[in-house]
This record gives sequence, C-alpha cells and structure tokens, in this order.
Amino acid sequence: MTGLQGKNTGNNNSRIKTIIEISLMVSLGIIIQIIEAPIPRPLPWVKLGMANVITVLSLVFFRLRGAVLISFLRIILVSVLLGSFLSPGFFLSLSGGLMSTFVMGLVLILFSRQFSLVGVSLIGALVHNLTQLGVAYILFLKQLHISWDNILYFLSLMLIWSLPTGLFVGYLARLTLPVFINTRKRVNW
Repeated sequence: MTGLQGKNTGNNNSRIKTIIEISLMVSLGIIIQIIEAPIPRPLPWVKLGMANVITVLSLVFFRLRGAVLISFLRIILVSVLLGSFLSPGFFLSLSGGLMSTFVMGLVLILFSRQFSLVGVSLIGALVHNLTQLGVAYILFLKQLHISWDNILYFLSLMLIWSLPTGLFVGYLARLTLPVFINTRKRVNW
C-alpha cells in the first residue's frame, strides 16, 4: 500500500464514520420526535421539542453544516413517517427547524464564550417560534385577514412558551453531552 492509498483509505474511513454518526443522530432525533408526537398539547404549536436536543448536540459535534443536514433529514423523515409531509405543519416545522438551527450555529460560531448550550437553545427556541409565526402569516394568516392584535397575542404566547422549552432542551443537551462524548470515545470514533 502506497502512502497515497493509505491516506485515501483514512479519508474514506473518516467519511464513513461521519456518515454513520450523522445517521445515528438523525435516527435518535426521529425516535424522540415520534415518541413526543402523541403527547397531548394544550395548543397546536405547544410542545417541548425534545428532538431539538439532538440538534443542539449536532451543532457541538458536526458544526453548522452537519447540524442543518441532521435537522433537515429528521424533519423530512418524521413528516413522511407521521403522514404530514408537504402539509402546512410540515412547512412550519421545516422553516422553524432550519432557521433555528442556522441561528444557533451562528451564535455558537460567533459567541461561543458568551453563550452556554442552554443560552443557545433558548435563542433557538425563540427563533423557531418567530420563524413559524412569520411563515404562518405569509401562508395563512394574511389571507384570513387576522388582525395584528391577534397576531401579537399569538406571538406573545409563542415567545412565552419558548422560554421553558428552550431552557429545558438546552439543559437536557448539557446533561447528555458527556454521555455522547464518552460513547464516542468508547467506540473509538
């Protein structure tokens, strides 16, 4: 084996490991989201969003590009499995999930010393809800001629709800981060 072949083999092994890790993260996110789906909600948009723990951890392990890919694949596959693909809820979920992942990734890149995972998650929850409301306005609320008073009312409810969910997801990500790090070491990733 020449040095070049050895280098190519090493690069291929690294790519395969990355593909396996990303697949595992997508799978975990799908499992968590499907487990959470049947939990009753007091309002349609109110849920914990526990699958976002995987998104926050993905930002740590795979940076912005990998985390966006993991979020994208998770949202697509869960919508197919739950029968909501291309429904209005799918577009709200996709827009909120991708935008919040993107903004959380930027915060980690630009302000990693100023924000903990809990702070990053909190920002992600706020962005997720703001994006969903913006997309809902463009797709539905504008055509229904819903007043700005009602939209601001929904906005305040969504922002208030994003505080506990963002804190919960961030705290869960912080708690499980050492488990993921130790698991990666144990299987020699």
